[in-house]
Amino acid sequence: RQSAAWQRANAMSLEDLRAEIQARGRSCVGLFERREHVDYLWLLTTYPKFMRVGELREELVAAKVGLVGMVERAEMVAELVKVRKARGVVMEYELTGVLFWGGAKERPGGAA
Repeated sequence: RQSAAWQRANAMSLEDLRAEIQARGRSCVGLFERREHVDYLWLLTTYPKFMRVGELREELVAAKVGLVGMVERAEMVAELVKVRKARGVVMEYELTGVLFWGGAKERPGGAA
């Protein structure tokens, strides 16, 4: 019962999906590929809400999580939830209104 858009998204590679999101002016910079990364990020974003972006990045790098950038507009959350449902991609957010995506395949210092 998936929509045509969802079926199309499921058939896209991660690179194609990223390119399409970026073409709409969205700041997609990465995707989670392992559940444990999301669990760790969720812990960081729900427990120490006072943690600054730089501190969060350091924690994730230390945990070998490929945090490569952030999305700064809250209105993007709804669209990303749609992407999550379409791709089975997991994303978590809620640290000072900033939405974070990380990617296990991203190289350190990747595009931001």
